[in-house]
Amino acid sequence: YNRAINYIDDLLGKEYTSNQWHLMKHWQGVAAARKGDRNLLDSITKEMQNFDYQTSSDKRPPVYGATVSIRFLYFFQAVMDKDYTRAMDQLNVLKQSLYWPFWVELYEVELLITMGKLDAAIAKSNKLSEFFVHSMGMPWYSDGAAYSSYYKGKIYDQMGNKKDAISEYMKFLNQWENADEGTP
Repeated sequence: YNRAINYIDDLLGKEYTSNQWHLMKHWQGVAAARKGDRNLLDSITKEMQNFDYQTSSDKRPPVYGATVSIRFLYFFQAVMDKDYTRAMDQLNVLKQSLYWPFWVELYEVELLITMGKLDAAIAKSNKLSEFFVHSMGMPWYSDGAAYSSYYKGKIYDQMGNKKDAISEYMKFLNQWENADEGTP
C-alpha cells in the first residue's frame, strides 16, 4: 500500500484535470484504508472535500464522480470506526449512483464478512460473478467471477468448510491464472 500511495503522490505532482485528480485521490484513499492508516484516509478525504475545481487548470467540475469517491472514503472511515450501520448506509447511497456498481457490491461482501454475516456474504458474493459486462466501453468488471470465488473461498474457510473453501480457491486460481503477468 505504501508503494501505491507514493506512486499516486508522484503522479499528483504532475498537471491533471480535476477528474483525474479525484480518481487518483480516490485510489490513494482506498490504499490508505487497506493499509489501516486512518490519519492518511482522513487527510485524503478532507483534501477531496476542499478541492476547488475553479482553481484547477481545466476549470471543469469533477463530474467523474467526486461525490461518489468521497462516499467510498466515508464508507472506509465507518468500517475503521466499526460503525457498520453507517458503513452500510454509505453503500446504500452508493447503490443509487451510476458509478462503480461492482465495487459497491464487493465492499458490501467485505462488510458482511466483517460483520460475521457469512451466509449473506456468500449470497452477495454470487452477485459479483454477474459483472462480466463492460461499463462505459471499458472492461472494468471482467474479473467478477474471480472475485466471487475468492470471497466464497474466504467465507467457507472462516465457516470451517475446508472442502468448499479449497474448491472456491481453486476456481479463483484458475480464473485468475494469468491476471498479473509476471507475479506468482
